[in-house]
Amino acid sequence: MDFKKLKRLQELVDTHEWQENYGLMVWIDYSNCKEVFDDILKVDFETYVDCVAQNTGICISHFEDIMGYYTSENIEDLFPKDED
Repeated sequence: MDFKKLKRLQELVDTHEWQENYGLMVWIDYSNCKEVFDDILKVDFETYVDCVAQNTGICISHFEDIMGYYTSENIEDLFPKDED
């Protein structure tokens, strides 16, 4: 994944949080799902992503595992543990 797509992915993730048992949790608004899955990650039916539907979007746990297939960048640099 090139730098431009990584930056766009960061913009499309509504919020993120590192949790002990769930790894990198990301929340993506429904309006951004098509761009994230079709244009950036190019997910198809064989490589679907497990997620939980919520009121305004989806929640994906262990997103660092998914990102590992697309980039060799340090995931914690892309999605820092402290958002202060």
